[in-house]
Amino acid sequence: MTQPPTTSAPPSTPRRLKPPLRRTPVSLLLFLLAGFGCLIAVLAATIVIYIGRSAYQAGHQVSPTQAVDGLLDAALNEHDASATDKYLCGDASVRSKVHGVVRRIKTFEKKNPGTFLTYEWSVRKVWQRRGRALVAAQVRAKTTASGSSTNNPEQRWSFAMRDQGGWKVCALTIPEN
Repeated sequence: MTQPPTTSAPPSTPRRLKPPLRRTPVSLLLFLLAGFGCLIAVLAATIVIYIGRSAYQAGHQVSPTQAVDGLLDAALNEHDASATDKYLCGDASVRSKVHGVVRRIKTFEKKNPGTFLTYEWSVRKVWQRRGRALVAAQVRAKTTASGSSTNNPEQRWSFAMRDQGGWKVCALTIPEN
C-alpha cells in the first residue's frame, strides 16, 4: 500500500491582535462624566414623573372625598392658596373663601410667633348622584403656644362637588366664628 503524498499547507501568518485599550486620564474622565450624566438624567426623570403625577392627581381626583381631603390638606396644613385652586371649580366666590381661610391662618401665625395651628378632619360623603355629590367634613383645630395646647370647637364644613374629569369643589359652606 502506498501512502498518498502529503501536502503541507503553506505556513499561515499569525492573526494580528488589536492592541489593548490604553487607559489614559482623559478616557477615564470621559467614562466618569458619562456615568454622572446618566445618573443626573435618571434623577431628573424621577423628579419630573413625581411632580407630574402629583399635579395630575390634584386635578383629577377619582372620588369626592379625595378631592375634599386634598383641598383641606392644601389649605389647612400646607397653607398654599395656589395649590387649592387645583381642587376648585371656576367659581370666584369659592376661591376667595378658600384663599381667605389660608390668609387668616398665615396672619394668625405671623401675629403670634411661637403659636401654631394644627388641623385634623374626617371626611364623609353625604350624597352622590351622577356627576354631583355633597361631602361633609368635621374639622378640628388645635392651637399650640408655649408648649400648651388648646382644642378649638369642632366645625362642620359642607362641600358641593361636581365631576369635571375629576371631582372639584364648586360650593363651600364654612361656619362663621
